[in-house]
Amino acid sequence: MKPDSRFITVATQKPAYGGLSVARTNSGKVILLKGALPGEKVRANIEYDHRDYFIGTASEILEPSTERVSPECTHFGMCGGCQLQHASYREQVRMKEDILTESVTRALGQEAKLSHTFSSSEHWGYRHRGQFKTSEDKIGFFREKSDSVVDIKNCPIMAACINSLLSKVRGNLDSAAKEIHISSATGSSALVRLRSYMASKDAPLKTASELMRSGFTGVTIETEKGYLQFGEPTMQLDLCGLKYRVSPLSFFQSNWQLNNVVVKFIDDYIRSYSAKNIVDLYSGAGNLALPAAQYAEKVICVEENPYAVQDGIKNAQLNSLLNCDFITSAAEKFDIPAKTDMLILDPPRPGLTNRTIESVLRTSPTRIIYMSCNPSTFSRDLKKLMRIYSLNQLCMIDFFPQTYHIEAMAFLEIR
Repeated sequence: MKPDSRFITVATQKPAYGGLSVARTNSGKVILLKGALPGEKVRANIEYDHRDYFIGTASEILEPSTERVSPECTHFGMCGGCQLQHASYREQVRMKEDILTESVTRALGQEAKLSHTFSSSEHWGYRHRGQFKTSEDKIGFFREKSDSVVDIKNCPIMAACINSLLSKVRGNLDSAAKEIHISSATGSSALVRLRSYMASKDAPLKTASELMRSGFTGVTIETEKGYLQFGEPTMQLDLCGLKYRVSPLSFFQSNWQLNNVVVKFIDDYIRSYSAKNIVDLYSGAGNLALPAAQYAEKVICVEENPYAVQDGIKNAQLNSLLNCDFITSAAEKFDIPAKTDMLILDPPRPGLTNRTIESVLRTSPTRIIYMSCNPSTFSRDLKKLMRIYSLNQLCMIDFFPQTYHIEAMAFLEIR
């Protein structure tokens, strides 16, 4: 419940997931604070009182951290997209490292140390894909914990090509559109979701025509009956020297520059162990698996999204990787082959299901590469896998500077 707002002066101690900082009251009760950085003295507005902790906002910074900086974006604090623009990039990376190692340490009951940190060379303008919400004449992002749209004319974490397309879309998008995903690489694509109750029969063609005139090479419109495709169906990116094509209905890592750095690191690891039979669960269109297929004997890619599978099959053909098979299946329904010696796991935020973990433990591949966008479920799953595996490397990847998001990666080996 929300009590009467009250203020308290506290010293912040360490970072917490979600762009928060941890402080304590004189009685020792934890306060999770928005807008504060570790090592600051702040006047905190206590907004929610839970049994074990408070949640509040730093209303005044009394003694700022030396790592505090002025946010680049005028919408910071209103838009829910970024949480850390008030911290130097060095501090952002340090905070994320601390959060990840603490999470893993707590789960495993032993000290976890990072082997490697992949920070982003581009702190701004790194995103080659943006998911924009629309409302009346507004295009932008939701306010934090709200479905109210903050009108964004230029987003500093988006690549210049995305902001350019966004400016062209403004005023040319049918009012029936509720969301538009803009992606840019070799070519540019738009995925538009319509409000069904407003969409006329002519809305898809009208919207696609306007967007194609605005400079998009491909447009996909989602309707109640499915998807309608106009123009080029895919965009092409360079994946560590391979041709990598994705459609608007497939996921690709928006920080593509850092993606290639990480993929090469993984590729070198797999190559060093001469893995022959590789299985990539949650493979997408083959971002991690396709490079490995250049020297492995067999690579099996398992993906639930049929559109990503279609893209993956075409990518394997495009790069003449005849030893790379794509299977449309949920990970928990797939039987991992007994001869698998390298397993790649990159699940969504909820992490691995118990059935998937049981399958992994039963099959016992020699080595596992586990990537995750959620430190909590990542740590939980590591604990279960380490019943028979050892943790050889733990890495933090900062795909999303200025935000609280953390990518974790572990390299495991059978004991």
